Amino acid sequence: MRAFRRSIFWKLLLTLLACIIITSLIMALIYYPFVEGGKRILPHGIPTLIFLLTIGGFTALLSRVLTRPIRELTKVAQEMSRGNFGVKVEVRSKDEIGQLGTTFNEMSQRLADYHKLRMELLADISHEIRSPLARIQSDAEILIDRQMEKEEMAQHLKAICEEVRNIDQLIEDLSMLTRLEQNQVELKIVPSSLENVLAQAIAKFLLQMEEKRITVVQNIPSSIPPVMMDAMRIGQVISNLLMNSLRYTPEGGRVEIGAQKRNGMVEVWVKDTGPGIPQEAIPYIFDRFYRVDKSRSRATGGRGLGLAIARQFVKAHGGEIRAESEIGKGTCTTFSLPVAP
Repeated sequence: MRAFRRSIFWKLLLTLLACIIITSLIMALIYYPFVEGGKRILPHGIPTLIFLLTIGGFTALLSRVLTRPIRELTKVAQEMSRGNFGVKVEVRSKDEIGQLGTTFNEMSQRLADYHKLRMELLADISHEIRSPLARIQSDAEILIDRQMEKEEMAQHLKAICEEVRNIDQLIEDLSMLTRLEQNQVELKIVPSSLENVLAQAIAKFLLQMEEKRITVVQNIPSSIPPVMMDAMRIGQVISNLLMNSLRYTPEGGRVEIGAQKRNGMVEVWVKDTGPGIPQEAIPYIFDRFYRVDKSRSRATGGRGLGLAIARQFVKAHGGEIRAESEIGKGTCTTFSLPVAP
């Protein structure tokens, strides 16, 4: 189809040039005859000169019209080379040049989005690292400047070690997220029991649930079939969801974990009775470093990477993850996995 359109384009162009040449020749012969009554009216070269100038003018005009999209593309490409991403060309046709312009505009927009995300990521990383470093510096200066008992010194050293572990975990999470986005994480996806993975993930948080007097409800029927998954990675997904629920569910609250088969997939959900998420924030909660409550610190609000990593793991398994929430009534996060054949 593309070759056909290209063929039609060149045929029309050649036809147009032929018409211009013939018309110019006829006009030259009619209005500027070489002889009249046996005598030459114009010098020998004048008709030829007029003919050549006419053809040259039409050719220059036609060339300028035909090359206008290319010149516009060149100009916009030069702007992008200077770092001005997001600029676009005007698409005036649906032929090959028009398709090139459309593709160029899409590329320009993607580069602009990527550049914006990169700048936001750098700003987020700087903020995430600056806070623990400030606390480490503060504790270190106290240890240097003050005389204190061994027990108090141990508390400051413990705080320093905790912040170092937080920075190390942040780097590990960022590395994992980057490798996931670039498809560099090798997954061992095999038929596995989802019930076992859910039970192991719940066991990790039983102590925290007891401390906050949170009731755990398990809605996992024994008829749930095996699913195709990397058990360790999906266990990490469930742990991230449970951690979020425990962080935001108040004392005496309730967390429900369930699973069901639907349309060839198994859906797993974690539902809590926390404060809920505003509707305008739900599309962004799976973005890296996004926090619904901007005032929360890393100590109370996490690193903002857990849900982003969970989304990438679920996506790598061929599933989807989504969240539903209502202010004052909690949040339900659901992800799906393919049923094992």
